[in-house]
Amino acid sequence: SYNSPRAHNNMGDVYAQEGNLEGGIREFKKAIELKANYADAYHNLANTYQQKGDLGEAVEFYQQAIFFNPRLFESRYNLGIIYLNRGEFDLAKLQLKQALELRPEDENARQALNIAIK
Repeated sequence: SYNSPRAHNNMGDVYAQEGNLEGGIREFKKAIELKANYADAYHNLANTYQQKGDLGEAVEFYQQAIFFNPRLFESRYNLGIIYLNRGEFDLAKLQLKQALELRPEDENARQALNIAIK
């Protein structure tokens, strides 16, 4: 359905997986236009911007995803990694600690947090 946020989000996933990042961005934005609090669409949009190398946009949309769903482990983890790579260690620690509260067994998040702490 043209007015289904879920359908646009799913179509965005297909485009992004096929390497059509602009198509993915367009579909994720349409999903968000139809459902302004659609955390998964914000997360997917952030992932796509991260794939493009546009980390500023990625950070913005990961933050939106977390705002609408604070329990999104992947958004917190990805945001923490971006901050870690930028040398923004306090922000990285905050996101990675919160990611580990959601998924304490995740070794990648634990290792990234250890790097941020050092």
